[in-house]
Amino acid sequence: MRRVTETEYMIDSTEFDTEFDGDRYNDGWAKKITGLDRTKSNGYSILGDFVQNSKTGTYRVTEGCLYLDCDIQGSRKNNNSEYTLFTIFRGEIKILNTYQNYRNENRSWAVELWGAIDAFFAQPETDDSPLAHISTDDLLAELAKRERKINTEIRRRIMTRAWELYKAEKYETFSEALSASWAEKK
Repeated sequence: MRRVTETEYMIDSTEFDTEFDGDRYNDGWAKKITGLDRTKSNGYSILGDFVQNSKTGTYRVTEGCLYLDCDIQGSRKNNNSEYTLFTIFRGEIKILNTYQNYRNENRSWAVELWGAIDAFFAQPETDDSPLAHISTDDLLAELAKRERKINTEIRRRIMTRAWELYKAEKYETFSEALSASWAEKK
């Protein structure tokens, strides 16, 4: 795996193939998962977009997102699909689940991965947040209670910054300094 940007990596599927050699002999694909459609039991139940260039087995992924890699091996007539559900966490591949569909006999193979997909999306986005255990509704209710105090504090900070800019003679009028201070906060 090679880092491309702060949160993106180029990954080669051979880094996590568990059973097959991962050379994409009979093709393959990868999908960035966004959710589930439980009205279907096949691969269409796993929602998301296919990853560009994933047929080659080397493709770009973003840290913190959930991906499904399908490696198709065997002969063209009797092929086997290996599905690997993974994410990138702190620069490392984390395999969440795998499923081997020998001879592609199980048409409902996607259902085998639903539990791991649900678990991934149920996690808070970051374990480091001290507010992770508080529900979104409770957080929004608290923010609504504090809205007046928050707005007052924002105005105070803008006015203080405007006064600093005006005193430093960066602007001719206090009005200009206030406009600049307001623009800084946006």
